[in-house]
Amino acid sequence: MADFINSSTEQRQPITSYMDVGAEHANSTIEPLVNRLVEQLRADDDPETQERYTPFLRAVHSGSRGYAQRVPGSLTTRLHDFLSRHELHVFLIYDWQKRKYRNIREQFPLAVELTQAIGKREKIPHPFYDEKPSTLSVDFLLSKQDGGWEAVDFKEKKDYAKKKTRQKLDLAAITLAEAGVPHTVMTEDDIPMTIIRNYRFLRIHSLQFDPPPLASAAMDLVESPLRQQLISGRTTIFEAALRVSGSTGIEAFRVARACYWLLANRRWPVDLNYPVGPDYTLQFLPLL
Repeated sequence: MADFINSSTEQRQPITSYMDVGAEHANSTIEPLVNRLVEQLRADDDPETQERYTPFLRAVHSGSRGYAQRVPGSLTTRLHDFLSRHELHVFLIYDWQKRKYRNIREQFPLAVELTQAIGKREKIPHPFYDEKPSTLSVDFLLSKQDGGWEAVDFKEKKDYAKKKTRQKLDLAAITLAEAGVPHTVMTEDDIPMTIIRNYRFLRIHSLQFDPPPLASAAMDLVESPLRQQLISGRTTIFEAALRVSGSTGIEAFRVARACYWLLANRRWPVDLNYPVGPDYTLQFLPLL
């Protein structure tokens, strides 16, 4: 069964997207560096090693706005590092899509030798820090279930408007395109906050180390009557849990947790444009 993702995040076109740009200009100087990038993409993506991936920038390096956080993933079992609240929000969007993605690498670095060569070829100024060329990194490198990768950067609109910011993003995008990796830039306009709040609420029930709240037989016992109570869209989760508790003898709070687990593990297709919680109803979507 496919993941059920908010329709607005599926249909909205991000502010900038690059794919297959500059591949025709590859030359003998750049090609070995591109091959090395592809090898890095594959090596870090091996199931045996992906849990040991270390981001180029980590939460211990304080974020530009004083925000830093480490959060466990549901696609992986490792802690992910975020330097801004917006980065966390973007992560939640992709971490939810288990059927489409299998790994997320945050703060993925690009070799300086390669970005310098691309910058020289494309006549894009390369960033420097303390008189040394800076290492460019992308906020998220996504590994797709069907093979290949995608890259995503987040920038606030006020920062994206700056010429130097766009130049760095262009340089990263063209570099990744040489390896066949499409690059997308997102802004705060691409973050659906109701969806994010739902993801944050539900994901604690979908992490790999979080077991179902009920034994298998008990889950089977409550799933059908719980769905029947909720599918009309007029009964809150709390009310439905009380009714199912009365008919099964299972505590209402456990029934409610079973509901959240079913949602978090994509067993029920619901419209996540609407809030999810004990005092809310659910809006079911047609089965795909």
